[in-house]
Amino acid sequence: MPINDIFSTTLCIFEMRIVITGGASNGKSTIVNELAMILGFPKIDESARPLIAYLQEIEMWPLDSNAKPSTQQLMLLEKMIIQDELKKELTLPQSYVRDRTGLDSKGHSIFYGAPLPQEFEEYVKLLKIDRVYAPDPIPFAKDGIRYENPEEALAIHNLICEVYEDHGFPVTKVPKFSDNKEDSRE
Repeated sequence: MPINDIFSTTLCIFEMRIVITGGASNGKSTIVNELAMILGFPKIDESARPLIAYLQEIEMWPLDSNAKPSTQQLMLLEKMIIQDELKKELTLPQSYVRDRTGLDSKGHSIFYGAPLPQEFEEYVKLLKIDRVYAPDPIPFAKDGIRYENPEEALAIHNLICEVYEDHGFPVTKVPKFSDNKEDSRE
């Protein structure tokens, strides 16, 4: 094998933008943490969870995990997520393992019938992804941030995967290993 081929193959391995996506409670954060550590890549956290916590703190998001947010609250959250993701996109390293992107917002918006923020199309133009993985959903308990039930989470998971595919990012599905709580990813 010529040295140029070896060099370009090595570069491909060390310059990789990996996204782990899907609905609530499919082990994304756990997988992102482990994969980033194994590969030695920077870990990019999701935008939604800290933004929801912030909105709860200022009493603009339901504190009760059984209460659904209003359409206006969802629109505000999605706008904040896309603005945060736009900032991230401009400063991302060459390689990373990322917990979701702003494309997940489109899946949520479709499910809840909420319009996307104007900035969404600008964001999509900047988005650079090499690989997308979507672990199958696993059983979860509500934690004050997750407000979907398991059926809703599965529907959103499927919509999110469709959104990535529709935007030209093939999704590799990752099956769960077991239904046992001890074997879950989280």
